[in-house]
Amino acid sequence: MIKSRKNIRLKNYDYSQDGAYFITICTDFRQPKIDDNTKVLIENELKDLENIFEGLQLDFYSIMPDHIHFILIFHKMKKSLPEVIKTFKSKTTIKIKRSGYQGRYFWQKNYYEHVIRNENGLHKIREYITNNPLAEEIKWENIYGHPAISAVVADLGRQSSRASSTTTKIK
Repeated sequence: MIKSRKNIRLKNYDYSQDGAYFITICTDFRQPKIDDNTKVLIENELKDLENIFEGLQLDFYSIMPDHIHFILIFHKMKKSLPEVIKTFKSKTTIKIKRSGYQGRYFWQKNYYEHVIRNENGLHKIREYITNNPLAEEIKWENIYGHPAISAVVADLGRQSSRASSTTTKIK
């Protein structure tokens, strides 16, 4: 029997619609593969997303040795979030391999995303990215003030911080 991956995307949600998205992408098997040179390369590719995708703004990001967090703001995007992530992972993987990486995969196959529901949520997630890089799990009820939300997203959000990081707010 072939084991299939669980689809963690929201059913019937349009991932190209205007809004803010919190993204976490982990290295393959959460290995600490992001050294200083790779970090610069990843940072440059994150910033370049705004040039590739009209209507996309990189709002905030943090790069750690085994994963990255970032917030994207969509405004009249013609592409979807999965297309943006696919492009980012593809471009970074090609450049990382050209710089000498010998492994088969650099990134995990999937990624975690959270649709940010309001301004308070955006602020709290920025705060989380900045102040809590050692947390195992985001406490969604602390962001949105409702414990039921935590139960809904807890299974989706276990790919959070474990290492020191560099955090940058854009603009």
